[in-house]
Amino acid sequence: MIKVFYPHWNSEIQDWKEKLEELVVAHRFVPDVNLPEARLEAWEEVVVGIAPIQEYLKKLEEEVNDWRAPRCGV
Repeated sequence: MIKVFYPHWNSEIQDWKEKLEELVVAHRFVPDVNLPEARLEAWEEVVVGIAPIQEYLKKLEEEVNDWRAPRCGV
C-alpha cells in the first residue's frame, strides 16, 4: 500500500490522489500538520518532496501501464 503523508491538502495532493485512483493502486492519504513537506511511503521506499513524489508516480504509472499492456504471443 502506498501512503502519502501531507501537511496541507493542495492541488498537487489532489492530483496524486486522482492518479493513484486511476491506476487502481491501494493507497491512503494521511494529514500531518507537523511535516515540513509531503512524504510518500511505498513498501520499504520513502520519497520526500513534491518533485520526487511526482517522479515516483510517473515511474509507477509507466510500470503499471507496461504491465497491463497486451503482449504479442502471451
